[in-house]
Amino acid sequence: MLQSRTVFINGRKVNIHLRQQTWDAVGFICKNENIPFHKLSSIIDKVKGVSDISCAIEIFVDSYFKERVRREPEPVIIDTVPVFVAEKSCQ
Repeated sequence: MLQSRTVFINGRKVNIHLRQQTWDAVGFICKNENIPFHKLSSIIDKVKGVSDISCAIEIFVDSYFKERVRREPEPVIIDTVPVFVAEKSCQ
């Protein structure tokens, strides 16, 4: 089920719709990289290759964990649930 949140990205009020697991993963990334969500989402928005910010965030999260698994083959645990990285694209 999608969870909707309203955030400010580059000064714009934007609704983002993500699965709760993706929100949890974004929170993990922000904490791990010591970057606030609004800054991370603004960076993703500037470099995204798709028009939908929700989709761009999902792709970024997948790419982040794929790279992390490539560098550190140990499983990544978020709130005691392992994150499995799979090929993904937004429709």
